[in-house]
Amino acid sequence: MKAYIKLLRDKGVDVKGRPVYVAPDVRFDNADYSIISIGDKCVISFGVTLLVHDYSVARALNAIGEDVEREPYIKRPVTVGDNCFVGCHSILCPGTHLGKDCIVGAGSVVRAGDYPDGSILTGNPAV
Repeated sequence: MKAYIKLLRDKGVDVKGRPVYVAPDVRFDNADYSIISIGDKCVISFGVTLLVHDYSVARALNAIGEDVEREPYIKRPVTVGDNCFVGCHSILCPGTHLGKDCIVGAGSVVRAGDYPDGSILTGNPAV
């Protein structure tokens, strides 16, 4: 686990303290590792995806006939606070900020937003 956390830090992920567990198959969006933050004592289960970019703006412009010269995309940070649990196969969308002590149920899709300490989020979209 220590070597894996070191690898994440080397890539630019802001790993605070010592996470309890981060599954080796967690997908960290390589659009910008530096805007991903993982808190102390958190658990991130297998199959979780942390997204920091969104190309839907470019696709929407293309769909209405706009000539997209450069692929515009949105890039926003993702933060998992201290002592959080993120259940397997969940997706944290760009702009998600989990406070401390949050729980994300398995298979949830968490939309952009600030979720206060102690939040419990489940479903698609997670509420």
